[in-house]
Amino acid sequence: MLFLKRFHPLILFLILILSSFHIKAQRNNLNFFTGIMVVQGEASGGALLSDDMAIGAGIGFNAPLYKNKIEFVSKLEYYNLRLDYIEQSNPQNIGIMEGIITQTTAGIGLNIYLNKSTELVSLYQPFRSYISVLAGLLVQNNSLNFSENFNFPNLQGTFVLPFGELGAGLKVRVNPTWSVNFNAAIRTTLSDEIDGLIGSTDSPDIMGLVRFGISYNLK
Repeated sequence: MLFLKRFHPLILFLILILSSFHIKAQRNNLNFFTGIMVVQGEASGGALLSDDMAIGAGIGFNAPLYKNKIEFVSKLEYYNLRLDYIEQSNPQNIGIMEGIITQTTAGIGLNIYLNKSTELVSLYQPFRSYISVLAGLLVQNNSLNFSENFNFPNLQGTFVLPFGELGAGLKVRVNPTWSVNFNAAIRTTLSDEIDGLIGSTDSPDIMGLVRFGISYNLK
């Protein structure tokens, strides 16, 4: 009951949005995509890029909110990351961590298109660039294995966190039914738990994502 009370305004907001979709149903679209995710944190040595990359896939539903400029976005995604980390604080006694991290997210947000025209996109103007904002919940499971001498603070098991995401993309219309979509984004939970390791500074881990997919316009 406490959960329902806390998210009551959000539930009402979603109901209002969903109830308006039939008005412009011809422009609603389904999205299917694959993605690559990297995590910047202790396990990556603080580097933006790492050799530990998560592979994932997802599905989404989009619907217009304001002419051709603003679009409601919803996404459900799953990523699987095989991770390894070498603790070198004591070169004479190196510790090793390896494991699997799975991450499932559900979020809603907006695509804000940058085209000057507010008219419907035609096949003669197929390119639509946009910025995107997304927020939701992240469910993650850390299944980690350590050498006996590994002393770095870590987090095992399953946990749930809110996340926020900011990105940019390009949608290319192929024909009246299908489009190709490219998207790159930065995601954070404002926590230091995503890579399974917890540093002394508690700096939040940052996730970088690149997505490629197709969109199907519903009739």
